[in-house]
Amino acid sequence: MKKIFFLALTVMSVLSAHAQFEPGRWSVEPRLGATGSTMTNMPDINLGLIDETLNSTAIGGFFVGADMEYQATNWLGLSAGINYSQAGSGWEDFTATLSGVKASMKDMKIQTAYFNIPVTANFYIWKGLAVRSGLQFGFLTSAKSKGKTEIKAGNTTTTSDDDEDVKDAFKTFDLSIPVGLSYEFGNHLVIDARYNIGVTKVNKESFSNGKDARNGVFVLSLGYKLGL
Repeated sequence: MKKIFFLALTVMSVLSAHAQFEPGRWSVEPRLGATGSTMTNMPDINLGLIDETLNSTAIGGFFVGADMEYQATNWLGLSAGINYSQAGSGWEDFTATLSGVKASMKDMKIQTAYFNIPVTANFYIWKGLAVRSGLQFGFLTSAKSKGKTEIKAGNTTTTSDDDEDVKDAFKTFDLSIPVGLSYEFGNHLVIDARYNIGVTKVNKESFSNGKDARNGVFVLSLGYKLGL
């Protein structure tokens, strides 16, 4: 039992050991993860007939990409990368019955996707722990309005799946400021958490509330750093 216990401690110490590359080295880090996003100032949906308002909410998506980093000093790394990331915003689900008719609206959202080029400075403040910030240049690849509607009246049910291309309503370029933390384990696995703060507006025309929207995207990813 003691041998197993000390073996487990040894394995844990190896996995959590500081694994940062020495100054002058290049590395590449493929990453895969998930996103949680909103667009600021998205208008709520007012269902005037039944005096109900659907509030805007965050939506999920996926992320895939890779970063290349140059370890300038023990405490500073400079990186640039490319990634494909989903963004957007949604509205809360709704169900109501009026005069015997049941209506529901679910998964209503605007889902966008970008090819992004992040350029960041990585400040290693403790072992493999780094604070990251810089600029990210995004290029819109798609924008769709999605949602599911169901109306049930007696024995008749009518359903519809909305999947409309709305790319023309959005700007093709997006500038954001990524800020976050990452930690590199001894086996070169890297956990990275970033929040991309939108700087430029994403919509071409103001929304019904007279306001413009900016992206706010949280990205949590797992990567593996390879020395070059």
